[in-house]
Amino acid sequence: MNRRDLADEVDRIDKELDALQNDKRELFAAYREAHGKAECKAAQVAIKRRQKYRAGKASEMEEHDALVDEIFVEISAPLARSAPRVAEAA
Repeated sequence: MNRRDLADEVDRIDKELDALQNDKRELFAAYREAHGKAECKAAQVAIKRRQKYRAGKASEMEEHDALVDEIFVEISAPLARSAPRVAEAA
């Protein structure tokens, strides 16, 4: 294989990838249309999670999820609020 053949093959693969990405976008757009935006986003997250699990990255996922949960609890704790000021009667 020479440099020209390599470049042509890479170009061909890039075109295939672009077409597959477009197919994926259309698939999610149809799903979003049928089931709503929230359902579609949740499905995308679940699919990515499944892909990581299948790739043997379950422990990495668990660590990430635990950290996200920890941060969420910390930033969601009720903040100490000062008492509201009451306008004094004149």
